[in-house]
Amino acid sequence: MKQFKLYKHIKKIISYCIIAFLLIGTVGCQKTNRFETSDEVDFYVLGSDGIIGYQFNDEKLNEITKTDIKIINTNINPVVHRSELLNQYLVFTEEDFPGRDKQSLVSIDFNTGLIHRYQTDHCAYTSSGTSHNYYFASTTGENSFISVYTPELEEVEYLKLEKDMLFSDFITSSDKVYTIGTEVEATEVENGKNYFKNILISISENDGDFSIDTIKELEANKEKQYFFSDVITKGNYLYAVSAGWRDLGSLEKIYAGAIYRYDLVNETSEFYTIEEIFPSDIYDIGDDFLAISHESITIDKLGFTIFNYETLQSEFVDISPYAISENERIVDIKRLDLNHLLLLTENQLIVYDILKSTITLQLKCDDTLGTVFHIWIN
Repeated sequence: MKQFKLYKHIKKIISYCIIAFLLIGTVGCQKTNRFETSDEVDFYVLGSDGIIGYQFNDEKLNEITKTDIKIINTNINPVVHRSELLNQYLVFTEEDFPGRDKQSLVSIDFNTGLIHRYQTDHCAYTSSGTSHNYYFASTTGENSFISVYTPELEEVEYLKLEKDMLFSDFITSSDKVYTIGTEVEATEVENGKNYFKNILISISENDGDFSIDTIKELEANKEKQYFFSDVITKGNYLYAVSAGWRDLGSLEKIYAGAIYRYDLVNETSEFYTIEEIFPSDIYDIGDDFLAISHESITIDKLGFTIFNYETLQSEFVDISPYAISENERIVDIKRLDLNHLLLLTENQLIVYDILKSTITLQLKCDDTLGTVFHIWIN
């Protein structure tokens, strides 16, 4: 009888332990997959640990929504572009470097407030791209590839490359994609020096099948190898950021900021010098303008360039006096309305009046957001 009672007592303790373990496990593993949305929000600021929705009125910001939610479980590479698709989805790669055991694609739906995560090793480690309907993820290495995803993270194509290339990040509003690929394997020129070819690449879709085509070598020059990074295609023109070139005689790197424009119809090209060197990320801000951030730690300035597609003129906007930390850098630029740009740095949100050429508002980022990385215009 005593043994039976002891057995029942032990069984009850074990049952309680199992229930407690399950409860703790459930609480510890619970993930909120939905964030608060509102039609009153003009734009959202996204951080690794939350999303805040703001309304902008009379040069003032009002916080409309705030959700504490884990958006980034590991890390993201700020150099690799994020994609905005169909005016509804933000899609990007979440890295797990160097382990690569927990890397994922993340899709954030701003209509439903849902966050989807798809664990895969077909991620954008070296570059990414945006077309009207698809997110392109590229990795260059022993097995270079481009994967094509829908906004819902369905992988509709996986293309292995015959020749290893490092692709430029690209943005286009059409389904015909152009970008620049730099060959990983060096090519020898007449003087015995090596250089790496820059190739104009197109990615096409035909009845759901994707193909990569090599069009031509860009700016083949026995004396220089140009550096290209981010690419935007507007109409019949491809625009790329160029940080300079390498002298193939002395092998010296020459830094000179420029916008490279290639005419896709007439196959002609030209460089348009911009004031500041070390251009970094390129942003399409609409109304015939693009914006370019610069490597602030290198130029020892916080600022951006506005380039006009029509006049082909540019202006560098130095906002260094408004920096609140050393080597502060811009992580996103968005056009809020006709007059205002939103500039997101690692520490603050800045509102810049284009017509008045002045900053009208500064807001230190909420610490609960964690590491901020993106602005979404609602």
